[in-house]
Amino acid sequence: MLKIPLRAPAGQKLLALLLGVFCALLAAEAALRLGGSLFRAVQEKRNRISIGREGCRILCLGESTTAGGEGAWPALLEGILSGRYPAARFSVINKAVPGYNTTEIVRELDKNLEEVRPGLVIAMMGVNDGFGRYYEGISDTGSMLFRHFRVYKLFRILLNRDKALRPRPGLPGAGANLPAGGPADPYTPFQDRSRDIAQYAEALRRKIAGDPGDADSLYLLGRYWANGIGFQRRDRDLMKKGEALLLRAARLAPGNSFVFLTLGRHYSLLGELQRGLPPLRKAAELNPSGENWYYLGQTYKNAGMYAEAERALLKAMAPAGAPGLRQEAVLELCWLYVSRGNFPAAEALLQKAHAGAPYNEKIIGALAGVYEAGGRHALAREYAARLTAARGMFTEQTRAAFSELRRALKARGIRLAVMQYPLCDPAPLRELLGETGDIIFIDNGPAFRKAVAEKGYAYYFQDMFAGNFGHCTAAGKELMARGAADALAPYLGRTASE
Repeated sequence: MLKIPLRAPAGQKLLALLLGVFCALLAAEAALRLGGSLFRAVQEKRNRISIGREGCRILCLGESTTAGGEGAWPALLEGILSGRYPAARFSVINKAVPGYNTTEIVRELDKNLEEVRPGLVIAMMGVNDGFGRYYEGISDTGSMLFRHFRVYKLFRILLNRDKALRPRPGLPGAGANLPAGGPADPYTPFQDRSRDIAQYAEALRRKIAGDPGDADSLYLLGRYWANGIGFQRRDRDLMKKGEALLLRAARLAPGNSFVFLTLGRHYSLLGELQRGLPPLRKAAELNPSGENWYYLGQTYKNAGMYAEAERALLKAMAPAGAPGLRQEAVLELCWLYVSRGNFPAAEALLQKAHAGAPYNEKIIGALAGVYEAGGRHALAREYAARLTAARGMFTEQTRAAFSELRRALKARGIRLAVMQYPLCDPAPLRELLGETGDIIFIDNGPAFRKAVAEKGYAYYFQDMFAGNFGHCTAAGKELMARGAADALAPYLGRTASE
């Protein structure tokens, strides 16, 4: 801490004050940037190997349903194609980013095309376009300061709190479930895309070296090292260091629910569910928010403790002081009921949610899936038609992104393949893009419907985050990769023989 002599001249005091403010802003900016780049490390390592090989290159674009390392469907697709066409030496490069919407995907398109130089691009995107942004309603969201400086963005959000956090129609999400007047997480709520992440982590490391009792810095750096963002394998040594920092923060700040939530999620992401449960229970005890109950219920579910999971998820849907249902908890609990064959409970839950949010696509889709899995095919078709109609009305954002993607690829002579999400009707995409013969459509619907009918929804999906589909299990990713390989066969067969 900078110490100022009591009798220092006014100029020195002012200089010291300005220096202190600058350092505080720098530290805050560092903390707000910590969340974004680690999750891409493993994926990018694999991409560098694929890009380094000669042969036919395929670029995959999307979000969490595509992102990942060796276990993701693009990596599996590469293995399938290499087996089918050994002479062609296919390389599949995965540039998907969890949480991205179509605008963000297209924003990075030129950079990705220059880096990869593919002959074919596969895009599966759009599911995140309907989500509200935390900064909606703030007047200067297009400014350079708002786009590039996290401290300024946070300052503007706080000044415009009523606009930025105004209620939206439909079911709220679990991440917004803090009790009224509850504390704010000092870790960034934004997904930063900075490539300069290392310098900010180093700034926190130096702060901790100077003050080993700085619980906030221990938490921030510990969370960044331990968890990053999901969907990828991580550096185990760095994760252990992050875990050690979080444990120190927990001892120094035993009333900080965010530290315990992060520890619990860290253990859960490692697959150490029994180690994750105590800190998650502690987090829910300290702060009974929907988010804390949700992650506790999710971990109970993954550990096979279904009775405990149900109790926690019911609390996550309507935490103390926050009436109403919470979407993530509804879908997680619905998955739990469906996986156990309790279709009446799943239907009752979803119909209650549907009554509160009749235009919520995820709830409509989940109802279609539940009726299909429960053998009530007429109702399944009715809700599937509603879902197709709802999702066929693409947002202007989605339409513009697909149009720009198509234009950019056509200008470079690169073929486009559009993949529809599992269990979804490809008709809206075909209508949006047109049947002009220059686009390859990959339909995941028939194969997934047949597979789910045979082995059940839970065999192919880990959750129901999108309603009628979710993040895939290993079996689901394999099915998606094989479907893509089959749909691409006419094009790739000609390419391989050239």
